Amino acid sequence: MGGSSGRLAVEMTGVSKSFFGQSALTDVDFEVRWGEVHALLGENGAGKSALCSILAGLYRADQGSIRIDGDLVDFRSPHDALNAHVGMVYQEFRLVNEFTVAENVVLGDPRLSRRLKWSELEESVAEAAAAYDIDTDPRRLVGDLSVGERQRIEILKLLHRDARVLVLDEPTSVLTPSEVRELFRSMDALRRSGRAVILISHKINELRASSDRVTIMRQGRRVAVEKLEDITNDDLTRLMVGRKIAAPRTRQAPPALDRPVLEVRGLNVTNQDGRVAVDSFDAEVHQGEILGIAGIAGNGQRELVEALAGLKPVQSGTVRLQRPGGASEEDSGDAAGAIDVTGMSPRGLIEIGIAHIPEDRRAVGVASGLDVGANLCMKSYWKEPLSRRGVMSRSAVRTLEEGLRGDFDIRGGNRNLPVSILSGGNIQKVILARELSQSPAVVIAAYPTRGLDLGAVANVRDILIGQLETGTAVVLVSEDLEELFIMSDRLIVLHAGRIMGEFEPADYDRETVGALMSGGVAAGD
Repeated sequence: MGGSSGRLAVEMTGVSKSFFGQSALTDVDFEVRWGEVHALLGENGAGKSALCSILAGLYRADQGSIRIDGDLVDFRSPHDALNAHVGMVYQEFRLVNEFTVAENVVLGDPRLSRRLKWSELEESVAEAAAAYDIDTDPRRLVGDLSVGERQRIEILKLLHRDARVLVLDEPTSVLTPSEVRELFRSMDALRRSGRAVILISHKINELRASSDRVTIMRQGRRVAVEKLEDITNDDLTRLMVGRKIAAPRTRQAPPALDRPVLEVRGLNVTNQDGRVAVDSFDAEVHQGEILGIAGIAGNGQRELVEALAGLKPVQSGTVRLQRPGGASEEDSGDAAGAIDVTGMSPRGLIEIGIAHIPEDRRAVGVASGLDVGANLCMKSYWKEPLSRRGVMSRSAVRTLEEGLRGDFDIRGGNRNLPVSILSGGNIQKVILARELSQSPAVVIAAYPTRGLDLGAVANVRDILIGQLETGTAVVLVSEDLEELFIMSDRLIVLHAGRIMGEFEPADYDRETVGALMSGGVAAGD
């Protein structure tokens, strides 16, 4: 892709870092040139985010040195890093929805004068946006922007503060195909301007479309630095995970559709502001089937998932569950065994076989102050053999933890240490292990592979497919169209809480579904 001057923008040498006595980085060297997009590839827990967080001033290295454009630096805060023209765009945006684009861009900028004219400020923001192919109106409220537009505002904030080294952490994870292309255009403009861009990602095809070189990390160490044009995808994968990724499990033919296991009719759910978030939602999912739900984040998916999991009240509509073996006399169900679970408590839904893999793994998926074992038994601690006569068995919890660690490849987190010290990918594995080990009838899976590396993604997908063989029904909510097309037997597209269309993935391409996700009209309609 060219454009690199060969001069080093970033030179990190011998960087090591430990958290709670566990090594996250060991003697890592990392170099980025001016005028290049440099990809950082590795599994979750490989040290990518830790390395870039040190570069951006969030953490301080235990050992090692950092040079920016040849000058030795010692960042004690992100403010120090910004003063040295280094900034980072995180996966979780740091914007104020009630402020305009221009107000967000300048928020916290110590260089601003009280006598600043807002018209001049808005003009300068517009000029900066145009210079880097960022299409935005400085007067628009950030709350009215799409996820992709908000991400580009985060980049614009850094450019307004004259950041010359930009770190982008998994920037495409919540973008539609068209937004990914717009992001790559902006990155190319940054490259042409001579800036250095570090792209943290696990999507090899996207790295090829955007980056010049790649540094591969594994288990806290740098294992290779390669030009992307000189290395194959198989070799990248092997270097990243230390082994060849097995071919995905073959899907069986979709089951013959009989009575739905889960049936949702006319569901209406409001958000925390009392506005309609899910509008007249109808769907059904059958035994051994994956129903995919595609949509850009913030279009009702969270409220839908939480309503199905019993975490949010339903304003109107019904949710019915068909339990294997029919209903007992005590159930308020029909003769076929379908029972109305609308408004049932989370504990009640757990008991009848609905599992929930939440969107926010750290805030909702785990109790961050408890250890791995306690989190794994959170939905079964009252059952034997974990508990007898109201007393929990520590040995039974340890046995459960050891078994699930092996089955789900959960790494890190010594016994008695909080689960919060694990990487995001390993926290997700804890959640999957807890939910899927209960042999559920229905799995509500919200973004189950978000932020995971290739090996973990393949593992999670195989696990979910394996659930189908036992007759489990899966509702898979995701923005990853590739994942939805591979996994789903049927696909629903959601925008502004309403169903835009329902179809089989094989009949639609990325552009068509992406247009529907954005609220547009599919080609040919």
